[in-house]
Amino acid sequence: MPLLWISLSFIFGIIFANFISLPTWVWILISAFFFSCFIFFFARKSLITKYAIQTTFPLSIFYFLLFFFLGSAYYQFRQPNVDAFHIAFYNDRNYEVLITGYVAEAPDYRDTYTNLKIQTEFIDTGDGDLPVSGLILVRVQPNEIYEYGQRLRLRGRLLTPPVNEDFSYKDYLARQYIYATISKTEVTRLPNNRGNFFLTQVYNFKNKLIQNTYQLFQDPEASLFAGILFGVDTGLPKDLQQAFKNTGTAHIIAISGFNIAIIAGIFLSIFKTFLGERWGALVAIMGVFLYAFFSWHGRRSLTRRHYGEYFYVCHVVRAQTNNAEFIGFRCRLHGTA
Repeated sequence: MPLLWISLSFIFGIIFANFISLPTWVWILISAFFFSCFIFFFARKSLITKYAIQTTFPLSIFYFLLFFFLGSAYYQFRQPNVDAFHIAFYNDRNYEVLITGYVAEAPDYRDTYTNLKIQTEFIDTGDGDLPVSGLILVRVQPNEIYEYGQRLRLRGRLLTPPVNEDFSYKDYLARQYIYATISKTEVTRLPNNRGNFFLTQVYNFKNKLIQNTYQLFQDPEASLFAGILFGVDTGLPKDLQQAFKNTGTAHIIAISGFNIAIIAGIFLSIFKTFLGERWGALVAIMGVFLYAFFSWHGRRSLTRRHYGEYFYVCHVVRAQTNNAEFIGFRCRLHGTA
């Protein structure tokens, strides 16, 4: 079960790097050493054949140590470099700051507030604008419309996300590269929107489809359809959301592995009819990626597309999917998400 051991090696490398802090380049250098050892012993087939007992075991060790230290390198690479040019450097100060940035993802509208992920550009602590980088999560007043790429000027206190005994909101946001929050802020809209042109068009197209959905159907059917197809479940009435939770079917109204599995099966059935099994599966993988990207609601949507992609790979190569390998593979994907 090589896939299981590769996944476990990668995961243990992440855990190991959590206790021993080294620069990313050091982990990469160690990984390169074991990769070179693996290539050297693998290329010397004559020696491996002659000394099978002595060399088969080290070859496996080099192979798995490579992924072990790659996991450590990945973990260290994900850690922020918090200096004066990173927005988290200004957390928990006793004064308010002015932050200039733009909306980095689609707004998350709630009943009593709206969450905005802001890509920061400048910060003013009283001495003028200083260039900074990094994402922050900002809670603003409800009933206001924001767009992806819209530039904003924010006034408020930067706070480190809280941690309690039951849940670490800090770690949860860190997986999304967010290390600072603002709970109370004053917002000023600025001209000259930023953001990726392609993403802007995707969000605009998605918003038009959602508007058409509400024009064609009435609530709660329209909100239910928007949640299932587009991952936008904020329009559902509270009593209906609670009913889904009470019956254990809340996953239906959000983009989850369940939805992706259904879309994966539909795409595969359609495309393999016209393109054959192998090419149809490859096109279906792209279809799943585009669907998850289109229904983007944070990094979780793109992570969940791997359910469909892994199913396609196993189907194309006709692999007998081992449960242990699948679990290890999923753990590795969640570890890198």
